[in-house]
Amino acid sequence: MAERKVDFENRGFQQRWEAEYMFVDIRGQLIEKGKNFIAYSLAVDESTDTTDTAQLAVFIRGVDSSLCVTEELLGIKSMHGTTTGKDIFEEVSKCVNDMKLPWDKLTGLTTDGAPAMCGGKNGLVGRMWDKMQSENCTCELTVYHCIIHQESLCGKALKMEHVMNTVAQTVNFIRARALNHRQFQSFLEEIQSELGDVPYQTEVRSRAQVLNRFFELRDEICQFMEMKAFQAKLRLWEIQMQQGDLCHFPCCQIIKDQVSNAAFLNAHFADKLSTLRAEFTRRFADFEAQKFDFELFSNPFAVDVEKAPANIQIELIELQCNSTLKAKYDTVGPAQFPSFIP
Repeated sequence: MAERKVDFENRGFQQRWEAEYMFVDIRGQLIEKGKNFIAYSLAVDESTDTTDTAQLAVFIRGVDSSLCVTEELLGIKSMHGTTTGKDIFEEVSKCVNDMKLPWDKLTGLTTDGAPAMCGGKNGLVGRMWDKMQSENCTCELTVYHCIIHQESLCGKALKMEHVMNTVAQTVNFIRARALNHRQFQSFLEEIQSELGDVPYQTEVRSRAQVLNRFFELRDEICQFMEMKAFQAKLRLWEIQMQQGDLCHFPCCQIIKDQVSNAAFLNAHFADKLSTLRAEFTRRFADFEAQKFDFELFSNPFAVDVEKAPANIQIELIELQCNSTLKAKYDTVGPAQFPSFIP
């Protein structure tokens, strides 16, 4: 028994040593890559684990002179005390300094909507601006509010909690008790339903999940930046709803067919669509202001040269007239194309 105990302890020590070695190695590689960054941005998220301990996650995206992008988890910090803007700033600042990253190359910061994060004076955002001013940084720090959070907040503007409350109560009734859940699954099998089980309904996804989903949807988010196309759909739906045309709302059409036309409140739901459109316009105004920059990197061959900054107009014309580079763009796509630009 004593020999087995020693063997387990030795293996445990070896595993810890290997994990620490891998961490040091990855950290060293990131520091080396960071030396070549011409710009980098940070994404900061604070969530609570199962022991009610606040965990601060800091992600980095850096780009070198060859436009090669590096995305890594910069650090995770357990915060056992308070989580004020000052506390968060100190941890983020420590991550930046430990990785020997220059402050004058920080160009972007993404946070959630918590006051400790986005506060312009005492929050992380305000303190980051103050830090960059104290470091005499000449670059402008662009601050983003996580898109997934923005979408969720836009939905709240509809004030239709009574609908989700009913859904949540029904789902929780099915899933909260094992007997109810088994009976529901048996019922689905009996009626040969093609639908699967019903998942738990939660009010808000964890922030760590939001950041992970943001990364997974990065290509789709680029398409989502074309906000005017989405707003055009909202305008169309609003007009059709006012006219009682429910061709794009088949579920509403079924309800309307089951009740009288007078009982279906077209104007009420049209107002909801109008509110949603206004909320999207307000919350995504900062992205709309940078729409040209997004288009320039997503498809430089399609942008209007006259709308481009004067210092890149001639170069942009030469690029758009280069059939070889256009063919390369069509082959490799927008993510890889910048590395082929002379």
